[in-house]
Amino acid sequence: MWRRHSHSVLDYVFVATALCDNVTETKAGSIVYYVSSTTAKCAS
Repeated sequence: MWRRHSHSVLDYVFVATALCDNVTETKAGSIVYYVSSTTAKCAS
């Protein structure tokens, strides 16, 4: 399960980095939000 999620997270991080290359705060916030959402889905 986590291997598949890790791949998805890496893909998301790559896209987020490309989109928010000059907006570190927004990039970090987006990653935290995505990870939190994914964790919530797995927990439920």
